[in-house]
Amino acid sequence: MEEVGEDYFLDLASRSLLEQSSDNKSGFVMHDLVNDLAKFVSGKFTCRLHIDHSPETMNETRHLSYLRRRYDSFMKFEVLCEATRLHTFLALELSPNYGYFFLSKRVPLNLLPKLRCLRVLSLSHYKNMTELPESIGKIKHLRYLNISSTAIKRLPDSICKLCNLQTLNLSFCYGIAVLPRDMWKLTNLHHLDIAGTAIKEMPMQLGRLKCLQTSSKFIINKHSGACMEELGKLANLRVKLSISELQSVVSPMDALKACLKDRKYLEELVLEWNGLGTNISECQRSVLDNLRPHSNLKSLTINDYGDKSFPDWVGHHSFSNIVSLHLNNCKHCPNLPPLGQLPSLQNLYVVGFEGVVKVDYEFYGSVSSSIKPFGALKVLRFEQMLKWEEWSSFGVENEGEAFPQLEELYVDDCPKLTGGLPVHLPSLTKLEIRKCPHLVDIVMRFC
Repeated sequence: MEEVGEDYFLDLASRSLLEQSSDNKSGFVMHDLVNDLAKFVSGKFTCRLHIDHSPETMNETRHLSYLRRRYDSFMKFEVLCEATRLHTFLALELSPNYGYFFLSKRVPLNLLPKLRCLRVLSLSHYKNMTELPESIGKIKHLRYLNISSTAIKRLPDSICKLCNLQTLNLSFCYGIAVLPRDMWKLTNLHHLDIAGTAIKEMPMQLGRLKCLQTSSKFIINKHSGACMEELGKLANLRVKLSISELQSVVSPMDALKACLKDRKYLEELVLEWNGLGTNISECQRSVLDNLRPHSNLKSLTINDYGDKSFPDWVGHHSFSNIVSLHLNNCKHCPNLPPLGQLPSLQNLYVVGFEGVVKVDYEFYGSVSSSIKPFGALKVLRFEQMLKWEEWSSFGVENEGEAFPQLEELYVDDCPKLTGGLPVHLPSLTKLEIRKCPHLVDIVMRFC
């Protein structure tokens, strides 16, 4: 369904009915003439509240949008009491600098129960909104529900009755710590966003959500909740996935049950351990080895990995599509993995490798390879490498072969580093060195 919609969108853009915004490259706008045509064709079925609505036709309105104000009172929406066949209730986004928004409690409690035909409901960014009414479960046709960035603390159990729901956006609802037990009943759910919530575990039987395509986070809990086997049942996962609390995986064989090698449509993967512990787990390397993703992956992030070395797939040249790689707080690793042979890598961030003393030729990968080390890399950042003393070049005879496309180099909080930065960087346009007292001479050389 999403792919068909994207085809329609691209077709409209190719015919200039939609145009890329000059202010926001990820956004699109309509020409005024196209907008006028769209309003004419939609007739009485669409309404922009307090812009082009007329109360006598609200019973015919199907799609409603409105601009938030700092305080949205119930009086603003009273005309909707007649719009019993409304399909879309959409609060339009404003600039994030606009501040907080507040909504009368009578809107979710008194108005929503009357809008039984809703397909789209967005009430995001209302900071005083602390609950959804139980009556939400009676809006049987609801497909899209966005309550992100609200103060809601729990979801009513009745939400699990929304058998047609396809998108549930709970992002940055900091008060939500638990998902309803019967979430598995949302069998048509395609997209679940729980980023920025306090949720610590996933509900049981989540693997029954066979339609689920994107889940911003999947949390492992060895005592209860969902396990790796449930994750493995979600065969349609794509685009982006974050798996956290991986220290809870009891056996490395359990990691195989996630079946990440089969997720060929997965583009971004985040693997997170809990960095609060100080002990090195002997099985973490095996767990990470068994979490090897499909080679179509474009972005990989590994946080708080606790073993002393990485499995061979991290940096393997077969991952030819990886553009972005983040390695954060892998404090026990004395060496960086060989990353130089990733042919498409453009952004590399290495943060918090407190055990690294020397970055040597192994970082560049195979010396005998015909691939230039870091041949596509544009941005390289090292941070919080507290014991790092030496950065070895690719080799005297190969000086200039590495980093041919590097444009930005950042070295921050590496107090013991005494030199060794690559000198032949023909594409370098930005160099930042902070909290590295021994690199003053290097800075002067580039100035």
